[in-house]
Amino acid sequence: MLAGLIHQIGKLPILTLVEKIPEFRDSPSRLDKLLEKAHPHVGKIIMNTWNFPEELKLVPSEYVDFQRDAGPQADYVDLVQVAFLQSIAGTDHPACRVDWNTVPAFAKLGLQADAEILEIEGVSEEIELAQSMFL
Repeated sequence: MLAGLIHQIGKLPILTLVEKIPEFRDSPSRLDKLLEKAHPHVGKIIMNTWNFPEELKLVPSEYVDFQRDAGPQADYVDLVQVAFLQSIAGTDHPACRVDWNTVPAFAKLGLQADAEILEIEGVSEEIELAQSMFL
């Protein structure tokens, strides 16, 4: 869960810095491009500065490297990659152009690249249980 929370942590300081710069404040597309390009690098600096555990340090900087293959075992980066790709499916995000069949994280997690998020074993039941707790 923490890996999912921190994967875009680099966006926070960028947003704080550019909120008063008209070139970014008045151009959402320009701001989006800056965020997508810079947040992994800023996230890496934050993770190193805050001395996060090694297994989490790479999440913000490497979850957007869809050709990354750090070995046969899945890690937090792999998990966040798959969740991220699932979360942006059907949007106009640039990463939607990635062919999921070429992303090693899917295979390492034992998932079919074309699986719908609610088809993943056990997920739909857990979502229904969580939703029922709030009703």
